[in-house]
Amino acid sequence: MMLRIPLFVVFICSLICATTFAQQYSNKELEDKVRALAQPYVDAEVINCAAIGIIDGEDRLTLSVGQFSKKDATKADENTIFEIGSVSKVFTGVLLADAIERGLVTADQPAGDLLPDGIKMPVSPKKPEREITLLHLSTHLSGLPRMPSNFENSDFKNPYVNYGSKEMFEFLDSHELSRKPGIAEEYSNLGVGLLGVLMSRKQKMDYPDLLKSRVTEPLEMSDTSTSVTADKMKRLAPPNDGSCNPSSNWDFDAMAGAGAIRSTVSDMLKFATANLAAPENEVGKAIERAFTQQRKPKGLGSSPMGFGWMINPGSETRWHNGQTAGYHSIMFINRKDNRAVVVLSNTATGEIDKLGSEITALLAGLDVKPREFRKSVDVTPEVCQRYVGKYKLNELLTFDVAYAKDSKTELTVQLTGQPAIPIYPENETKWFLKVVEAEIEFTVNENGECESLTLHQNGMKQSAKKQ
Repeated sequence: MMLRIPLFVVFICSLICATTFAQQYSNKELEDKVRALAQPYVDAEVINCAAIGIIDGEDRLTLSVGQFSKKDATKADENTIFEIGSVSKVFTGVLLADAIERGLVTADQPAGDLLPDGIKMPVSPKKPEREITLLHLSTHLSGLPRMPSNFENSDFKNPYVNYGSKEMFEFLDSHELSRKPGIAEEYSNLGVGLLGVLMSRKQKMDYPDLLKSRVTEPLEMSDTSTSVTADKMKRLAPPNDGSCNPSSNWDFDAMAGAGAIRSTVSDMLKFATANLAAPENEVGKAIERAFTQQRKPKGLGSSPMGFGWMINPGSETRWHNGQTAGYHSIMFINRKDNRAVVVLSNTATGEIDKLGSEITALLAGLDVKPREFRKSVDVTPEVCQRYVGKYKLNELLTFDVAYAKDSKTELTVQLTGQPAIPIYPENETKWFLKVVEAEIEFTVNENGECESLTLHQNGMKQSAKKQ
């Protein structure tokens, strides 16, 4: 899950559609090549550590790079536990598919049928008879916003812990849709969180118990749950932000279905195996239904979807990624080539998506070179000082540039309502972010005074004048 607005959100924009045949590597050769792709991320301090799992035909490979933190030399392995963030949405999609398979609900059933008495689902004033269905919730067609307006995001360290079903139902009961359901995709953590609540209510179990009963226990995924027991805490990789500094774990209540799950590479490869060839049992039937395309693309930049799964139309690859305050994850499943890639990291950066794509491309037989990352230069405190201040983007949003904590030669930039993000100097006026592909360029007049900054991201420029 990502809470940042699009100015600071990077989402995977392309997946591998290669039609070449993969080279036949031995496990050792493949491990060496994958490690060569992953190590630059550690060396450039883009991530602290990552655990990687690969299925390539009959071969299975796990490996890790880096260490838990700058001060903790512990290495991750296939049994290290990570938060997987929005990859949880795929599991919630399987729970919906399971309920459909057992005749408890239908995909086109109005979601309001499963709400408590007296609570109503939002409708569009232009089309009040068109109701939000369970399919809409799983495939981001509900018209519900990304997050509810009564979500109190004052504590970035653990923002979801106090948002319960009471608050969720209060929002639903008072909200009015800005568009009718089923028309266009709008990625909604709220929608999938609500789906998890509704599946739990229908089966009279809380989300963690439902997940265990219907998915993780049948698949023998003993390390996959929404919490970590005391005996497993030593295996939990400590969270780090996008600058590789200590961050915080997230706990969930009503929004659990959208991002609460923790897992290991070992367990995620079990899940991948079941998706590559669904077993002939109840959980297998649910996995097969969730894996099957459930909707067509809806709007520019949209992709087909299963229940929870994003689908690349060229390669038929199923995928999802996820991010919390201290972790990032991505998973690819390709049945045609019988391949799967899982990357779990304890650093909250979308760069993990690129690493996963590089590994996927390598398996497809493409010649993938290790990445070369931007390097920062040293600047004086005087140069930093001239940039410190507030920059007005519009009437609602302001950039606040400040010294990084305990530093006089590093800066952070903070957009209104967002956490501060470190920026690094490529030269005196151009600074770059590590958490996403973006840069800040400062405009300095002939007197050496900073007048404005410009954010460059995704081919767009957004300028803000210094106040």
